[in-house]
Amino acid sequence: MQAHTPLVAAGFEPIEAAFRDALEQRAGGAALCVYFDGRCVVDLWGGRTYGPDTLQLGFSVTKGVAAIVIALLVQEGVLDVEAPVCEYWPEFAAGGKESITIGQLFSHQAGLPVARTPLPFAAWHDGTMEAALARQEPLWPPARGHGYHGLSFGVLVDAVVRRVTGKTTDELLGERARGPLGVDFWIGLPDAERHRVAALVEPAGGVATPPEIAAAEQDPASLVAQVSALSAPWRGSDFNGPHLQTVSMPSINGIGSAHALARLYAACVSAVDGSRLLTRSTLELATAERAAGRDLLTCRTTRFGLGFQLPTEHLPMAGPHSFGHDGYGGGLAFADSDLRLGFGFTTDCIPRLPGADPCLASLVAALRACVKAQGAHATI
Repeated sequence: MQAHTPLVAAGFEPIEAAFRDALEQRAGGAALCVYFDGRCVVDLWGGRTYGPDTLQLGFSVTKGVAAIVIALLVQEGVLDVEAPVCEYWPEFAAGGKESITIGQLFSHQAGLPVARTPLPFAAWHDGTMEAALARQEPLWPPARGHGYHGLSFGVLVDAVVRRVTGKTTDELLGERARGPLGVDFWIGLPDAERHRVAALVEPAGGVATPPEIAAAEQDPASLVAQVSALSAPWRGSDFNGPHLQTVSMPSINGIGSAHALARLYAACVSAVDGSRLLTRSTLELATAERAAGRDLLTCRTTRFGLGFQLPTEHLPMAGPHSFGHDGYGGGLAFADSDLRLGFGFTTDCIPRLPGADPCLASLVAALRACVKAQGAHATI
């Protein structure tokens, strides 16, 4: 556990003001951490439910952390992004998938967002879904468009990681990052840490379906409607219960602190206490655009690198050189290689619409202004 005190470095005070404004808009809590040039410059938390050591379920923020693990394996020569998946996972070749590459698999192009047969929630982490995805044909022709693999991304990541290392994604994260950097982030939380997790609170009236998806679901034969129906069992899961929080699902159940997320991402673009996770060449490979355009399942324009979300109008992050991932619960974590930033935001208040919390626009705008004032060589 990392004990720390609130921090706002000189020149970054406007970020604190924006964060305090954001806290006034919620009944629960939130935390924000920023690293700049390898050092922590903002570390804040507040609200009724947050303290200095609070952890939060991150939902799809987890995918960005899993992408860091993937990038490390590429860097170590264990994975080749252009190699067919079946080179590492032979059973995956079934159903006409023999030519799908690692790069396509982790940029949501493989057409495997869900199994073709409805399966219970337990199937997502007990091996049943993994076997089903390996057997089946893609839901759309591989590499002919991309569609967000909201849950299956984690199943696919863990399947490949285990086959090339003999370890889970969380075990690799522990060896390569959590231990060396001393960060509080797990994909499958130890029982001893569960008392630190802030319970999630849904908005009054529940979480709304994004209008783009709601419109597509009007046609029951549409791909969006089919995938929505097949993935329905997971929606009944208790997000605050031990079952979801303690299993390993590298798509949705990463749990950690804003400080951990900012430190992890900062170490991808700068040396943090003498340690850097990714080389510049690995970073270029992992953040190169692999899929872009209208997402077949979210019906929005999205862009992906090797598991990382890349900036769009809907999710600009800090600028064109940012990469990271947001989450259903309102969280966001990213790095920016040009601005030399690591950013982490967590909250226990799920937004009305899934995805990054609306307050993040003002927080990131304040951050960009502060970095510009620091004289960073940024295109902002």
